[in-house]
Amino acid sequence: MSEEKNNKLLKREGGNLIQVATYNGKEDKYNNMEGIEQYSLHDIRSLDEYEITVIDLSSPFLWVYNGRDCNSINSINDFESISEMIEGSETSKIVIILPQNVEYKYYWSSYAYQYKKEIKDMLKYLIHSILSYLYFPISAFELSYENTKTNIDGKNYDAAFYFKYVEDAMAESNKSRKATMVHIGKVIFTTLKIESDKDLLNILRKLNILEDKQDIPAWMDEIKMFDDKIQQEEIINCQEKIENLQEKIKISEERLSENMRLKSALFVNGDELVNVVFSILEELLGCDLSDFVDEKKEDFLFEIDNIVFIGEIKGVNHNVKNENISQLDVHYQSYLDEHEDKCTEDIKALLIINHQKAKPLSEREPVKDTQIDLAKRNGSLIIETYTLLNILEKYRENMITREEIILMLKDRKGILNV
Repeated sequence: MSEEKNNKLLKREGGNLIQVATYNGKEDKYNNMEGIEQYSLHDIRSLDEYEITVIDLSSPFLWVYNGRDCNSINSINDFESISEMIEGSETSKIVIILPQNVEYKYYWSSYAYQYKKEIKDMLKYLIHSILSYLYFPISAFELSYENTKTNIDGKNYDAAFYFKYVEDAMAESNKSRKATMVHIGKVIFTTLKIESDKDLLNILRKLNILEDKQDIPAWMDEIKMFDDKIQQEEIINCQEKIENLQEKIKISEERLSENMRLKSALFVNGDELVNVVFSILEELLGCDLSDFVDEKKEDFLFEIDNIVFIGEIKGVNHNVKNENISQLDVHYQSYLDEHEDKCTEDIKALLIINHQKAKPLSEREPVKDTQIDLAKRNGSLIIETYTLLNILEKYRENMITREEIILMLKDRKGILNV
């Protein structure tokens, strides 16, 4: 089959048909044919995004282990991750290519591997201590060392190993009839040596998992028969509905994201909390805090109806403390000192606080009477961020007006309850 024909064969609507996972994702033998996507074992994609997934374990660089014993490989974590993908795969056809009799190296010390042995001399470890991490059902099978050739569609493929005690092999060596391809559960294993992408396609055809399909000629689009027109109109209508629904979903997701940003006032502190509280105050009171400059004194200062609101915004892990209220009073007194023309009735101090922020709301203790009484004596008002969010919710539902909110902030002392 020509390379152009192969490329068409490997393409499908929405992407390529085959992914191949190799040790480092850079095997030259799979880079010559458009339509095969190659990834490293570490970066393998979701199996069900492809009709066929091939896991090629033939690279000698895979068969190394830094440990002292020949019972694992350095990439064993990748094997475990791929094992979960195989278990969860529902549609992809999976083929695993086993190594030839390459050299296994282990015990990394003094910048070199100190020991080595051929794969044939550690077959039990290969099956039970390594390959079983990739696909556990293989642990019920045995491999044996024997060099053979298997003819697939007129070409002989070498193999260094075969599966013992298999009666229904998918492929066997030419004369000795040794199993070189077997089906184990949802995975096909082969011991054949694959040297090129053409070899791979030949094997996949032998397995009947890669079908040669006749291309549909372009002129067939002009032939309208049966209920073609009705179905095409239905597709267009459904696509329009999908687009409308997707737009609605996008709007809802944006709203949920904004809601979460506001609700973050229940667990954040610092600048994040200040930004959220500013947004809420601007919406509730119609004030503009964009020009407020933080001079490391008060956290906000704005004027409404000749009343100056000055305040602190805090996010703390503990309950409200006297020092939080006293710090607010310091800002209040400093403002009075700097603005002698203002009387105390024209200035209101607010402590907006997210206290015990690491705890769920249900586990937070109420603000103690001692701190509430201190706020009353100072003429200031404690506003918990949960209360502030409740006020915003009622405001948006037209259950409370801006004028009523301003009056509450102006006249109440101690702690704000709504």
